[in-house]
Amino acid sequence: MSQKDQDTLFAGSAGQDTSHRSTPKSPPPREEEPPRRPKVEVLEPHALQVLGVRNVGEIEQELSLIDELTMMEKASELFDRRAALLAQARESAIRRTSPQDWVLFKDKGGNVTGMLCKSGAEKVADIYGIQIYNLRPLGQGSVFEPRMEKDGEEVRYYGWLDAVSLVTGRRVESIEFGRSSSEDFIGRAAISSTSTLVKKADLKAAMFSNGRTKAVRIICAMSNVPGEELQACGIDVEKCRKGSGYGTSTERGASSVTTDDVKETRNKLGEEILARVGGDAAAAADLLKEITANPNAKPKAFPGFDSIGRITKDWQVENAWKKLREHPTFGDAEQGGGASS
Repeated sequence: MSQKDQDTLFAGSAGQDTSHRSTPKSPPPREEEPPRRPKVEVLEPHALQVLGVRNVGEIEQELSLIDELTMMEKASELFDRRAALLAQARESAIRRTSPQDWVLFKDKGGNVTGMLCKSGAEKVADIYGIQIYNLRPLGQGSVFEPRMEKDGEEVRYYGWLDAVSLVTGRRVESIEFGRSSSEDFIGRAAISSTSTLVKKADLKAAMFSNGRTKAVRIICAMSNVPGEELQACGIDVEKCRKGSGYGTSTERGASSVTTDDVKETRNKLGEEILARVGGDAAAAADLLKEITANPNAKPKAFPGFDSIGRITKDWQVENAWKKLREHPTFGDAEQGGGASS
């Protein structure tokens, strides 16, 4: 191509309308991503050698472990503070009670423990922020309607509840609670056509009281409080009411345990009977009948209780414990010691 032709070609190209062509846009400047682990960048080469790592993944793993250890140290401080606060709450709760709010028990070794009564449970519940909820079963209109069991003239109402402490966060579910018309708190004879509704109202009210007391004992661990702890919190144990281990019910006199406390002591008796027969429920039932039978009862012999729940008197529990300890097969001598009643 001649120089003239070249000049003509370039001139023609320069004169063409190129406005229809789109000029490609240059991409925006790429932002630098922040480092995923700033701590990695501050490590000097000699530090990497000391750590003995070879890649970033291993470095990140090492740093994560350090972070976890740091958190654990802080957690330890939190645990110590929590333990101190829980101890303070417990002491404050016990100090709020009086000697009459406790029933003492003494085992064969002379160890003394206290069980919180209903009157004391109401005081302790305020300190621990005990809340009762989810009462069941429910009847019409989703209103609590306890179940009923009837055995002749005796009527028993029972149900279940859940409870939580707003202070400790401890929660207990499915606590069974109930009352029987044969228990002394009613103070009436068998149910009649004119008193059934009144008795049911009494039983339901007593049920709630029993349920609250039971929930407080469980959540606040106040069923077996050492006597030394009660004394340290200012409770005069000499003025507390006395239960098993402090002589007969006659000797205890006015300090005799109430129906609420009988339920706890009889439950301990049931647990001990079951333990002594090696967990055999049938054998436990037979042993219970044996140690609660009274062949000399008037007007006719009493064959014994077929259920631990039928025991409602302090002296009944006391006599059963005595016969259990002296039993030729399951007594204290055969058990190599004795139970704490």
